[in-house]
Amino acid sequence: MTEDQRRIQKACIEWMVQHKDAFNYAVTLTLKSYRRLRNDRGQVVEQLSHFEAKRTLRYFVMRLNIALFGKAAKRFSRSISIIPVLEGHGADKRLHYHCAIGGLPENMSVDEIDAVVRDAWSKTPFGYDEIHFTCIFWPSIPSIISLYRINTSSQYLFFTASAVI
Repeated sequence: MTEDQRRIQKACIEWMVQHKDAFNYAVTLTLKSYRRLRNDRGQVVEQLSHFEAKRTLRYFVMRLNIALFGKAAKRFSRSISIIPVLEGHGADKRLHYHCAIGGLPENMSVDEIDAVVRDAWSKTPFGYDEIHFTCIFWPSIPSIISLYRINTSSQYLFFTASAVI
């Protein structure tokens, strides 16, 4: 790990500890490496790219917002908070996201949220059935470090959704 990567990792962990109340859940979302499409010429295989991975995550967040907040997701811009980290490129692993999620309705149980997350991910074009969903118990710093490693296999750290907090 380079010095820049260590600095980014430390800054990310410090920021997450400061905003620990905003993120209650961690989820790992695995992507398919390709998908089969039918068009007028027959069947086509579309390979997963970083662009498609980002697009799939945006679509997942949109579906999750609609499932959790209904029409208020569009009408009043209600949205979850999410920090995704894309990993797995350049390795013999599937591309996958490690995400910290917050801003979910408080009246839902963990099992209900897990079911909604799985359903929203299954409806994405590159969503693979391998999903790991868990609660984040603060201030468990070792679990944060294991979830948000910034190393050579995860070069991309970016934010989506309307607001992080």
